[in-house]
Amino acid sequence: MIAFVESPLAAHIWAAFTFKYIVLPPLLFLIGAIPSAHLIARRRGINDLRATGSQNVGASNIARQAGRKWGALTLIADALKAFMPIALLRGFGIIRESDILWVGALLMLGHNYTPFLGWRGGKGVSVIGGILCYLSLGSVLISLIPAILVYRALRWVPGLTIALLLTFEACAVIGRLSLTAKLAPLVFGLISLIATVPNVIRTPSQGIPPVLRGDGSTY
Repeated sequence: MIAFVESPLAAHIWAAFTFKYIVLPPLLFLIGAIPSAHLIARRRGINDLRATGSQNVGASNIARQAGRKWGALTLIADALKAFMPIALLRGFGIIRESDILWVGALLMLGHNYTPFLGWRGGKGVSVIGGILCYLSLGSVLISLIPAILVYRALRWVPGLTIALLLTFEACAVIGRLSLTAKLAPLVFGLISLIATVPNVIRTPSQGIPPVLRGDGSTY
């Protein structure tokens, strides 16, 4: 037993365990915490997204305040900060597919509660998109059709998110994808919902689609 503990194999196992479960979690949180929307907004002369528009530090608010091109850039940047770490960790065999659930959760939590902006970030919709793209790009492309239709009808990001997640779930079930792919919409949708609750408490009208409020707002 003592010989095994002192062996190179034991040292390798301990190093792998330490990296995966001690070093990696805070690193993933900090990667998710990179405030893409805030950085792009500052480049466009917007000092604080939290004080303008929907007050959300995300792609949709950037699109309204700085233009669709910058909104699209923000969406891609936020999606990549989820897609790339997962792809690299899977590519190097550091995590299994089932680990994507906790890895993605840490990336989302970093995005939603970024310490770089006083622990107040976005809702993680673009980050969810990046994670789901890794799990099944085809399902995401299919899911975008009803998601975009819902958004065009309601002009409401939560509606887009719900449509995207429900359709992806249906694709995962019908396409007999992995258990991880089937659980992903539930896990990441719940994290996004929790991040949305404080906004709805502060401004209850945000829980209602703009087209139903009758106040002329667009978010």
